[in-house]
Amino acid sequence: MLSDSNAQKGLTGIFAMKEFTAYFDESYGKADAYSVAGYVASAEGWEGLIQDWGKLAEKEKFSVLHKSDLEHNANGSEFEWSNLTDNGRRIRKQRINSKACAIILRHVNAGFGASVQKSEWQSQVAEGSKWGDMMGKSFYAAGVWVCLNMVSAWAESRPEVGMVRYVFEKGADGRDEAEKMLRRLKADPNDREKFRIHGYDFEGKETVPLQAADFLAYESYRQIDNRVVDGVRLHKGSPIEPRGALRCLLRFDDPRYRNVHPLDLPVPHHGIWFDKELIAELLTGLNGAFADFPATGEGQD
Repeated sequence: MLSDSNAQKGLTGIFAMKEFTAYFDESYGKADAYSVAGYVASAEGWEGLIQDWGKLAEKEKFSVLHKSDLEHNANGSEFEWSNLTDNGRRIRKQRINSKACAIILRHVNAGFGASVQKSEWQSQVAEGSKWGDMMGKSFYAAGVWVCLNMVSAWAESRPEVGMVRYVFEKGADGRDEAEKMLRRLKADPNDREKFRIHGYDFEGKETVPLQAADFLAYESYRQIDNRVVDGVRLHKGSPIEPRGALRCLLRFDDPRYRNVHPLDLPVPHHGIWFDKELIAELLTGLNGAFADFPATGEGQD
C-alpha cells in the first residue's frame, strides 16, 4: 500500500498541480448576521471571467458591479436608471443578474460562504473565550478564518489544486485583524501548508473577481436574513422564497440538477451558518481538543 506522501506523488503525476486564487468579499445589514463569501478558480478561469465580465459591463454600461447598488437601484449609482420605469428597472436588473450568474458558473471552480450570528459571535467568542485571536474577534476576520478552512477542506480531495493566493476586499471593518491573522498563518509552516497560502492581498471593488465574490456574499447574506436568522420571513402573508440570483448560482431551476446536492454540482457551493448552537459546539470541541491553547494575546504580533 502506498504511503500518503507516495500516493500524493502518484496523483500529481496524473494531475498537474496548479496555483489557484480565491477572492472573498463581505455583506451585512440590519439582520443579526454577517457574511463573507467568494470563489476560487485557476488563473485561466479568472482570466475568462474577467473577459466575459468586461463584455457584460460594456454592454450594460457599468464600471463596477456593486451588488447592493444594483439590487436597490441606489441613488447616484450606475444602477439608478432614472430614465426607466419600475418595470424597466426590474427587467434590466434580472438580465444583469442572470448574465453575471452564468459568467460565474462558467469560469469558477467552487464557491464558499461563511455567515456568523453577530450577537452570539460577539458574546461567545470575541468576549467570552480565549479563541478570539485564532478565529477572529471581528465578524470580518471570523468569516475570513472560516472561509480559509473551507477552501483547505475543498482542496484536500483535489490533487490538481496547489497553492492558493487569497484576495480580500480592502475596505471592510476588521481588515487589520484579518491581515494580522493571515500574516501569522503564512509565517507558520504548518498553517501555511494547511491553508495552502501562496500569498494574500487586499484589493478594491474595481478588481473584477471581487465583484463576483460580492455577488455571492450579497446573496448569502440575503438568504440568511430572509430565511434563517429569524426563521422564514413573510412578504404579504407568504414565505419569502430563495432569491432568483441565488437560485441561479445553485442551479435550483435547472432540471439537470433537480436532485443534486449543492456540493455535488459542477460548481459546488460550500456554506455554513454559525448560529448560537453551532458556535457553542465549535468552542466545546476546541476546548476539549486544545485545552492548553494559550490565553488571549499570547503568541500574537
